[in-house]
Amino acid sequence: MADDQERAELMVSEVHKRINNAFEVFDHDLNKTVDVREIGAIVRSLGCFPTEAELLDIIDEVLDQQKKGYLEPEELTKYMTQGDEPFTQEEMEEMLSSAVDPNSNVVYYKDFVNMMLLD
Repeated sequence: MADDQERAELMVSEVHKRINNAFEVFDHDLNKTVDVREIGAIVRSLGCFPTEAELLDIIDEVLDQQKKGYLEPEELTKYMTQGDEPFTQEEMEEMLSSAVDPNSNVVYYKDFVNMMLLD
C-alpha cells in the first residue's frame, strides 16, 4: 500500500514538473506569469489537445478563480495589459466599451467571447 502511495506521489510530482517546465518556456519576463493568449500552446505542449471551447473553459477557470461568471473591468484590464504583448490603454478602452455589460458594469466573459466569435 505504501508503495502505491509513493508511486502516486511520484507521478503527481512528475506532472507538476512538466507543467512548470511548460509554463517556464512561455514566462518571458521570468515573473511566474504567461500571456493568456499562450495558454493553448502551453496546454498543447503537454500533449493535451482540447477543443477551443474546452480551452476557453480552462482560461475561464484561471481568470475567474472565484467562479463568479464575470470579471470586473479592472481585473480584465490587469490581465490584458501585462505580458509580452500588452494591450494599450486605447485598445482596452475600445474593448471594454463593447465588453462591459451596461446594467451590471462587469464583463460576462463567455458572452463577450461568443460575441467576438460571431463578429
